[in-house]
Amino acid sequence: MSGIMIDTPEGIARARKIALASALALEINTGMRATRHSLIPIAKGYGFTGSRKSAALKWLVEKMQEEFGYEPPATIQRALSK
Repeated sequence: MSGIMIDTPEGIARARKIALASALALEINTGMRATRHSLIPIAKGYGFTGSRKSAALKWLVEKMQEEFGYEPPATIQRALSK
């Protein structure tokens, strides 16, 4: 069996940001809730200061592009265009 192991603090932080971006995109694209609670407080934990999901996603993707050259998949790009 093959898989990915993320075992460094930097890798874990990167995976959490990607998961947050995916959850925000899910909520924007479909209207479905990814969690029982708002995702905005999680984004604020990374330094986001707004209150809208679309603004949080845009800010987070820009931050990830600066930090590690993140290229968002089609589902996140679709949410960014809304």
